[in-house]
Amino acid sequence: MIIEWLNSLCPKLQNLLQIKLQKEYSYNFTFASQAVQNSIQMMESQRTEHFEPLNPPTLAEVIATVTVEGNDESTLVKIINIWDKSNKHRDLLRDYNSLGIGFAYDLGRNILYTTVRLGD
Repeated sequence: MIIEWLNSLCPKLQNLLQIKLQKEYSYNFTFASQAVQNSIQMMESQRTEHFEPLNPPTLAEVIATVTVEGNDESTLVKIINIWDKSNKHRDLLRDYNSLGIGFAYDLGRNILYTTVRLGD
Protein backbone atom coordinates (compact mmCIF):
# COMPACT_ATOMS: atom_id res chain seq x y z
CA MET A 1 0.00 0.00 0.00
CA ILE A 2 2.79 2.46 0.85
CA ILE A 3 4.63 1.62 -2.40
CA GLU A 4 1.48 2.33 -4.41
CA TRP A 5 1.07 5.65 -2.59
CA LEU A 6 4.71 6.62 -3.21
CA ASN A 7 4.38 5.68 -6.89
CA SER A 8 1.27 7.86 -7.14
CA LEU A 9 3.25 10.85 -5.88
CA CYS A 10 5.71 10.80 -8.81
CA PRO A 11 3.39 12.10 -11.54
CA LYS A 12 1.85 14.55 -9.07
CA LEU A 13 5.25 16.04 -8.22
CA GLN A 14 6.24 16.14 -11.90
CA ASN A 15 3.01 17.97 -12.74
CA LEU A 16 3.43 20.49 -9.91
CA LEU A 17 7.03 21.18 -10.96
CA GLN A 18 5.96 21.68 -14.57
CA ILE A 19 3.29 24.16 -13.48
CA LYS A 20 5.60 26.01 -11.07
CA LEU A 21 8.50 26.27 -13.54
CA GLN A 22 6.36 26.53 -16.67
CA LYS A 23 8.29 23.81 -18.48
CA GLU A 24 7.72 20.24 -19.52
CA TYR A 25 9.92 17.35 -18.39
CA SER A 26 10.34 13.97 -19.97
CA TYR A 27 10.31 11.15 -17.43
CA ASN A 28 13.38 8.91 -17.23
CA PHE A 29 12.87 5.59 -15.44
CA THR A 30 16.63 4.97 -15.02
CA PHE A 31 16.91 8.30 -13.21
CA ALA A 32 13.84 7.33 -11.16
CA SER A 33 15.43 4.06 -10.06
CA GLN A 34 18.57 5.92 -8.99
CA ALA A 35 16.43 8.53 -7.21
CA VAL A 36 14.57 5.84 -5.27
CA GLN A 37 17.88 4.32 -4.12
CA ASN A 38 19.13 7.71 -2.92
CA SER A 39 15.88 8.37 -1.04
CA ILE A 40 16.06 4.96 0.63
CA GLN A 41 19.66 5.63 1.70
CA MET A 42 18.63 9.01 3.14
CA MET A 43 15.84 7.34 5.10
CA GLU A 44 18.03 4.51 6.38
CA SER A 45 20.79 6.88 7.50
CA GLN A 46 18.38 9.64 8.57
CA ARG A 47 20.64 12.08 6.72
CA THR A 48 19.72 14.31 3.82
CA GLU A 49 22.55 14.04 1.32
CA HIS A 50 23.54 12.76 -2.09
CA PHE A 51 24.70 9.14 -1.75
CA GLU A 52 25.04 7.93 -5.32
CA PRO A 53 27.59 9.44 -7.72
CA LEU A 54 26.15 11.43 -10.60
CA ASN A 55 27.27 9.92 -13.88
CA PRO A 56 26.19 11.12 -17.30
CA PRO A 57 23.50 11.21 -18.50
CA THR A 58 22.40 12.06 -14.93
CA LEU A 59 23.79 15.55 -14.47
CA ALA A 60 22.17 16.88 -11.32
CA GLU A 61 20.09 15.94 -8.32
CA VAL A 62 17.86 17.79 -5.87
CA ILE A 63 16.75 16.35 -2.54
CA ALA A 64 14.32 17.27 0.22
CA THR A 65 12.93 15.84 3.44
CA VAL A 66 9.54 16.87 4.82
CA THR A 67 7.08 15.81 7.48
CA VAL A 68 3.89 14.55 5.85
CA GLU A 69 0.96 16.73 6.86
CA GLY A 70 -2.39 17.25 5.21
CA ASN A 71 -2.95 15.84 1.75
CA ASP A 72 -0.50 14.73 -0.93
CA GLU A 73 -0.57 18.04 -2.77
CA SER A 74 0.23 20.12 0.31
CA THR A 75 3.15 17.82 1.13
CA LEU A 76 4.49 18.03 -2.43
CA VAL A 77 4.07 21.82 -2.46
CA LYS A 78 6.22 21.96 0.71
CA ILE A 79 8.95 20.08 -1.17
CA ILE A 80 8.75 22.42 -4.16
CA ASN A 81 8.86 25.44 -1.86
CA ILE A 82 12.09 24.14 -0.28
CA TRP A 83 13.68 23.95 -3.72
CA ASP A 84 12.19 27.27 -4.84
CA LYS A 85 13.82 29.09 -1.89
CA SER A 86 17.26 27.93 -3.06
CA ASN A 87 18.65 29.59 -6.18
CA LYS A 88 20.88 26.57 -6.83
CA HIS A 89 18.04 24.04 -6.62
CA ARG A 90 15.64 26.20 -8.61
CA ASP A 91 18.27 26.72 -11.33
CA LEU A 92 19.01 22.99 -11.53
CA LEU A 93 15.32 22.23 -11.97
CA ARG A 94 15.09 24.84 -14.72
CA ASP A 95 18.28 23.80 -16.55
CA TYR A 96 17.39 20.17 -17.31
CA ASN A 97 14.62 18.61 -19.38
CA SER A 98 14.53 15.03 -18.14
CA LEU A 99 13.87 13.81 -14.61
CA GLY A 100 13.26 10.78 -12.48
CA ILE A 101 11.62 10.97 -9.06
CA GLY A 102 12.17 8.69 -6.09
CA PHE A 103 10.57 8.66 -2.66
CA ALA A 104 11.09 6.79 0.59
CA TYR A 105 8.73 7.08 3.54
CA ASP A 106 9.63 6.58 7.19
CA LEU A 107 6.30 5.54 8.67
CA GLY A 108 7.49 5.74 12.28
CA ARG A 109 8.75 9.31 11.92
CA ASN A 110 6.19 10.38 9.27
CA ILE A 111 8.95 11.74 7.03
CA LEU A 112 8.99 11.68 3.25
CA TYR A 113 12.43 11.60 1.61
CA THR A 114 12.51 12.91 -1.96
CA THR A 115 15.16 12.76 -4.66
CA VAL A 116 14.85 14.10 -8.21
CA ARG A 117 17.59 13.11 -10.67
CA LEU A 118 17.96 15.45 -13.64
CA GLY A 119 19.55 15.22 -17.07
CA ASP A 120 19.00 15.89 -20.74
